[in-house]
Amino acid sequence: MTLDLDGKDLPGLTLLDQDGKQPRLAMDIGPEGSPGLALLARDGKHRAILALYRKSEGQSVRGSDSVDGDESPALALHGADGRARATLSVLGTGASGLDLADTDGKRRALFAVRPDGTPNLELGDQRGTARASVTVLSDGTPTLNLYGADGRARATLSVPGTNAAGIALADRDGRVTWSAP
Repeated sequence: MTLDLDGKDLPGLTLLDQDGKQPRLAMDIGPEGSPGLALLARDGKHRAILALYRKSEGQSVRGSDSVDGDESPALALHGADGRARATLSVLGTGASGLDLADTDGKRRALFAVRPDGTPNLELGDQRGTARASVTVLSDGTPTLNLYGADGRARATLSVPGTNAAGIALADRDGRVTWSAP
């Protein structure tokens, strides 16, 4: 076990393996004053991190719209390569989500509940660009959106309260070229 409070590094506590050599658990206070807990594999790579993240002005927290100064809890699970693969977060805005990434760190799926309670499932391609989403709007309207490689909506299917399905198709510039009804 090591305790770092000398002022040179950020305050923290590290628990080592039974040989006293390899860090296996680390607790620390980040540069913004937010606490974190990390579980490390035998190779020293982070495998799970539980932390309160604080967004600074101009900075974004992965997959979030956190409020400046708010401490938002997140649990990040990392693959054997040390890259975050799954992040569960609850934001000060009232949104929450599960962000899933591939082995290259690109977002491939995001399930989120927005501050107004609207659920959204977003699927991305190998570049991390959103290609499809399913949302139930706050008025109860289910909506399916398909996006082009540039991330712009190309096709939307919805079933509003009238129970009559609606569809809209857009060109490469995002202009609706056909819709029904």
